[in-house]
Amino acid sequence: MRPLEPNHEEKQRITLNSKGMVWFTAYGADTTDGWKYKPLRKTRTKLGEEQTKTILGLAEELFGEMHGLIDPPICDGERDLLTVNYESGYAQKKYINEEEHPTMQRLYEELRKALAIKTLLLFEYDFYTE
Repeated sequence: MRPLEPNHEEKQRITLNSKGMVWFTAYGADTTDGWKYKPLRKTRTKLGEEQTKTILGLAEELFGEMHGLIDPPICDGERDLLTVNYESGYAQKKYINEEEHPTMQRLYEELRKALAIKTLLLFEYDFYTE
């Protein structure tokens, strides 16, 4: 467990579409209501065609390397959830441990290069044992 910190980023969500549009939101714990999250900052930008192809290609490669849905474990931390929504309406979701998947590390590196967002997908948690 770890203490809740007001206005401290706990989660981030990045949405990238095939046209290069990016929506980024960082969330923090709303201490007035336990573990409920509230948006702390939002950014919207557009990537170039090559950057978009690279990032979406890595996401597709990652899905190809993984088989089946990996259920999130019961633990203090949360795994990363990668979702790909197709034009047909089909949504594919995978839970991933970044440190266990080199392709996920490459995907995150490409995102960090493409998006000039401070602390993008980087968190520093101090966990405490009970």
